Amino acid sequence: MTQFSLGATSTVQVVSSELKRRVNRVRTIGALAAKSHFSELLDAVERGEDVLITRRGKPIARMAPAGASDRSTSIAAFARLRAAANSGAKIDPPVTAAEILSWRDDGRR
Repeated sequence: MTQFSLGATSTVQVVSSELKRRVNRVRTIGALAAKSHFSELLDAVERGEDVLITRRGKPIARMAPAGASDRSTSIAAFARLRAAANSGAKIDPPVTAAEILSWRDDGRR
């Protein structure tokens, strides 16, 4: 597993903590349970959580707060990370390549 060490500048730390916060908010639930608890899931989404709905363990849908997949926000965050990486800054703690790719793909259609 590859790890990137990009340094601890304040901009990178803010972006890193925001990305980790978003990744940690994902709740996974089966389709039948989602059907039974739909109003509770809506409440969770309203509070800012993302919900991944699965069928037989395979992801089939994602519920997210309205505006959560604003592409311009994702592009700006990625641009700040790329600029930090090119400047030799460091992110602490280091992140894996899989985490970076996951953040990049978040919100893609």
